Amino acid sequence: MLSLALSLVLAAPQANPAIAAEASPGTAAPVAAQPLESLSQVHALCESLNPSERLIRKGDVVAQARAEAEHDARRDVALSGRYRVRIPAGRLRFADYDPGEEQLALSKRAVLAAAGGTLRIWPVEDGGLPVTADVAAAQRIMQAAARKTLALAITFTLPDDDDEVACFHPNGSDRYALGIEPVGWEYVDGEQVLARGGEGSDRPIVTAAQGARPRIRVSDPLGGGGRGLRSAVEAREKDLEGCYQRALRQNPGLDGSLVAEVDLGGGARSVRIAADSVQDETMTACVTGVISRVEFPRGQEVRADLPIHFILEPPPAESGSGSGSR
Repeated sequence: MLSLALSLVLAAPQANPAIAAEASPGTAAPVAAQPLESLSQVHALCESLNPSERLIRKGDVVAQARAEAEHDARRDVALSGRYRVRIPAGRLRFADYDPGEEQLALSKRAVLAAAGGTLRIWPVEDGGLPVTADVAAAQRIMQAAARKTLALAITFTLPDDDDEVACFHPNGSDRYALGIEPVGWEYVDGEQVLARGGEGSDRPIVTAAQGARPRIRVSDPLGGGGRGLRSAVEAREKDLEGCYQRALRQNPGLDGSLVAEVDLGGGARSVRIAADSVQDETMTACVTGVISRVEFPRGQEVRADLPIHFILEPPPAESGSGSGSR
């Protein structure tokens, strides 16, 4: 139930002892999308997805059983992951565009090949990956495609039918094919987002470089601690804003949410990032450092998850105009 709550938080548009920063391999892996950019990354994923009965059996029956159990564990991790690919402009084909509908979608003939062409993906549902785009936004996408600077970035999970999930791979080939369930997708020109679809499609397209205003919002904690924990984090809002401003200088379109898990005992004993949709390691480390210095209320023996939202608000002139995402 808590993992579902964290997922909903990420989808929503929101002198004490020193805290030791920790990694969170058990909870963060399903949230942060793993890039698939090279043949080696594709090969590793597809090897992990192979059913254990396809393993080449080596050693005695005990060694075989151990190898099968280890592989099944790796497969479970792979099945629960999120992945991200970029499809270059040359691979994209678009369906007819209707200005009245303001929706841009891929043609059924589009071939979605990523990682240098080594991985072909197909959405198990609605392969058009539509985005809301007014005429101006659609023209920007077409212009970037003509310059060959356009890419379609897709974040996806794997289908729910675990027994059927596997890569198709002809023997001796370095080409793989995989059915996917898209979570969110973006048309990007370099690092500038031109349009979004799926999860996060309601986020503003305008970047900090174009005048968007960064804002921090702290939500009520999950799991305990109440308003006092939220107020303690809000007291360090300027420091959090500093983390965000520095990250925006490198990536002007960055936004998303972090959920910091703090373990309290008269103060915070530890902090780790339990969920992350920002996906910027430097900013995540900065935020973790800020939370480690928060003076939380004493005398509370609770573990709480603190959602912190990093938001880009369009400037007033953009707020009511069509920007390619509604």
